[in-house]
Amino acid sequence: MLENKELVNINEIHKISIDAKPAVDLANSIQITQDNFEKADLTIQRLKTVEKEFERIRKEELKSILEKQKTINNFFKNISSDIIQAKKILIEKVFNYQKLQEKKKQESETQEAENLADSILQGKEPVKQPPAVKKPAVVSSLRKRKTWQFEIINLDKIPMKYIKREINRQAVMRDIQAGRREIPGLKIYQKEMVY
Repeated sequence: MLENKELVNINEIHKISIDAKPAVDLANSIQITQDNFEKADLTIQRLKTVEKEFERIRKEELKSILEKQKTINNFFKNISSDIIQAKKILIEKVFNYQKLQEKKKQESETQEAENLADSILQGKEPVKQPPAVKKPAVVSSLRKRKTWQFEIINLDKIPMKYIKREINRQAVMRDIQAGRREIPGLKIYQKEMVY
């Protein structure tokens, strides 16, 4: 595990944190009046500068960590993709083999039933087949199960309790930012924010 000193430039952060530590006390102590309004505004500008510097350092420190994370993710993604592909190939082969065995068994049972029916129709004594030699069951790590699925055939007939209605906020904001000021069912307005 990496120690903190390896992750961050302590000296640079300490230099900036000296400016940041008394910021809350300073903000609490200032009473806004006509005389000190400009001083408060200058203090806000200074705090914004310190905030931007912190953000710059944070991003710089994270950059190397994120690059390492990306390298690790890509490495394991490449390995995993080969494993997943091999697994899919084998699953398909085992599934096809099992289907073929089931088909052969059904064909054999059908043939036996037809032979028995022919013997009875011809008045012959049914020929008893020697008991089939059972092969040991093939054990597979694959498991079969049936799951319920659905597909939409007529959206208008589906009860409302099954339909999730949601506003696409991104599309709305994109249109508003593009200049649209009227959208049926929505009230579009501006809200003043201080930052």
